[in-house]
Amino acid sequence: MKKTILIILLCFVVAYANDLPAYIAKYDKELAIELYNAQLPENKGSTVIYKALAGLYDQTGQIGLAEDCYRHLLKIENGSPDIYRSYLEFLFQNHDYDKLRAIIRENEFSQDWSQYLVANSYFKEGKFDSSLAVSMKLPEDMGGKLKRYSLEGCELTYRSPALGGIMSTIIPGSGKIYAGRLMDGFQAFSVVAAPAYNAYYHFSKNGPGSVQAWIWTAVASWFYLSDIYGSVKAVREYNDLQKLKIIERYEQ
Repeated sequence: MKKTILIILLCFVVAYANDLPAYIAKYDKELAIELYNAQLPENKGSTVIYKALAGLYDQTGQIGLAEDCYRHLLKIENGSPDIYRSYLEFLFQNHDYDKLRAIIRENEFSQDWSQYLVANSYFKEGKFDSSLAVSMKLPEDMGGKLKRYSLEGCELTYRSPALGGIMSTIIPGSGKIYAGRLMDGFQAFSVVAAPAYNAYYHFSKNGPGSVQAWIWTAVASWFYLSDIYGSVKAVREYNDLQKLKIIERYEQ
């Protein structure tokens, strides 16, 4: 109730102090959003309000509403390059790389800043060959560092997820050791070998009619298949980690 009264009072003040919502935004972003929205019916063509709302929505995690504001701005400004640049940087910051690259292609932006965003978006996704190809065309002061790290990424030696799965098919746990997870590999071998031995023991003792033997066989099979899948996944995660290390070093 108090907040509603405050909003009403502030709406009156806005008529005399248009920069009040910007001041309020320093302390209460949600309230500032409400104040800016209260001004919209009479200021539908105001780029100042939409820019402020786009920033506030972005800061408060309301990405869809922020994007709507950028679309309104593009209509008001008739596709202004400056608005497009702000919009594309917004997409980049929110990791919407596919949309960013699609917009740049559709509008045929050829400026260095747009190509830098394209190269950087590929780099963030670990597509080092694509980021290298684009960064090679940029001026050294803009794309030099990105080019060097992209080249380093291209020279990475990846491990084969298929080979990791095959290794664990032959020797349980070996695929995880191949992925650099030594203790996980030994543990996987143990959890497959133990029920497999119990199954063998009961089959040897009681023959194929042994219920216990079949139960242990099912348990061993479950762990065996899980280990094969886990080994493939572990090798993929190993490759992703190598990419991430380069990306993190670039950002430092």
